[in-house]
Amino acid sequence: MTKSGARILVVDDEIEILRALQRSLAAHGFEVFTANSGEDALEEIGRHRPDLMLLDLGLPGISGLEVCRQVRLSSNLPIIVLSVKDTERDKVLALDLVQMIMSRSHLA
Repeated sequence: MTKSGARILVVDDEIEILRALQRSLAAHGFEVFTANSGEDALEEIGRHRPDLMLLDLGLPGISGLEVCRQVRLSSNLPIIVLSVKDTERDKVLALDLVQMIMSRSHLA
């Protein structure tokens, strides 16, 4: 069992980033799962029910934005976006998905 009990899913298509984040988070007592594509991320969410997801937007196959959309259909899973995407449109789309979940939680 981990010190904190928190489960974190790290999603990135760059293996070096996955390894670095996995090592660092595990060293701090988190249980870490990884995925290198959007499809794998959705499978891992169903399999491990993480407490938090660190998500790159620029994934092969299903994009990070689409992963956010699909997760938001059925979950309040906190998502931290890690991405080199710097277009205004991508930032706005990611923020809109975060605001959607914040709005839902305030209604409850």
